[in-house]
Amino acid sequence: MIVYFNNKTANSLVLELNQDKILLKSGNRIKIDSETNRMQFNCYLNEGSKFKYLPLSKSVIIEYSFILDSFYDVVFNQQICDIDLIQKQVRGNNLDCYTFIDLQFTSGNINDKEFCVIDELSAKNQLSTAQEKEAKLEKKLKIADIMQTVCYIGIPALIIFIGIWYFADIKTALCILIPLTIVTTVVGLLLKKLINKFNNKLDKINSKFEKTNDKYVDVNSFFDKNYIRNVLINNTSNNSLC
Repeated sequence: MIVYFNNKTANSLVLELNQDKILLKSGNRIKIDSETNRMQFNCYLNEGSKFKYLPLSKSVIIEYSFILDSFYDVVFNQQICDIDLIQKQVRGNNLDCYTFIDLQFTSGNINDKEFCVIDELSAKNQLSTAQEKEAKLEKKLKIADIMQTVCYIGIPALIIFIGIWYFADIKTALCILIPLTIVTTVVGLLLKKLINKFNNKLDKINSKFEKTNDKYVDVNSFFDKNYIRNVLINNTSNNSLC
């Protein structure tokens, strides 16, 4: 039997068939002879996964854009079959976006299909580098937060100290300022701790709510085949570009 593969995407793609890799440019068509009515093959865009970062940052990722390797096990019911290879993109609920090759044909059925990130190793390395930079950024932000707190407390305290010293004496100023500073600092820290606890509880509640139909655990889930399948099944109807 004869199978025609038509690249209907706007980009070049790779077709892996019988241990052969065939580069099929946009709009091109290739003829494959098959001895049986069953064919197994892989197909994927000829490009790599990319991460989108927050402007002016190379650590805070705002979108994970992955290229998938699509495996198909197809059975044909005619001697001549045309398969259109089309590009689809779907978004998950965790800033993730997957681009894969889907099939359109009428003279057969798909027995099985499976998806994985085509450049998993390099994508994980890129993710690891971003996480290391993000950890360093968090430390810097904590230091900045401490400095900000010191300014909020220290500057008003200094103004009060100078004022009392001007109208009274330095001993009176210290006697009033030291207890006032201690009380203010303790109250401020307690309020900050309570606010953080409240925010953490909200995050946990939102996380549980969002993941009721989501297999996401952490960033490693992006490479898990079950998670990928779940994203594609639940979001295939939404094919907006990533």
